[in-house]
Amino acid sequence: MHGRTLILAGCVCLACGCTLEGLANDTGSAASNARANPAGEAPLVYHTLEPAMATLARPDQARYLRATVAVGVSQKASPQVRQRLESDWLALREKLVRCLAGRSLDELVGAEGLRRLQNDIRLRLNDILGEGVVRRVVFTEFAVH
Repeated sequence: MHGRTLILAGCVCLACGCTLEGLANDTGSAASNARANPAGEAPLVYHTLEPAMATLARPDQARYLRATVAVGVSQKASPQVRQRLESDWLALREKLVRCLAGRSLDELVGAEGLRRLQNDIRLRLNDILGEGVVRRVVFTEFAVH
């Protein structure tokens, strides 16, 4: 696949049981389209973070991953979280890049690998925002170059 770009936006979301519906803003500012959580919990509001890029662990050739994520938070908590996303954006971005960096391509293949990555991102962002604040992570862009 040398020189090719592998873009998995819609496929990633479908494979992980997510949708891109309602996530219109992928430029880094907060999206505030409320959607019902599939588990029957309170509706979530999604905020899109700026795209992050990281180098993958690949000794034979340079490869990198570019991902944009939207974080789902409780509709009640959304105004406070939006402020935290804006004030703590640098720390959140660093957590996201560190979470992506050094992963192997094998770790990212398939629905299970992507679910693990989504969960890891959720846990790391909650390290900054507070336990349970980020309820769901959705990829709005996911490309390996």
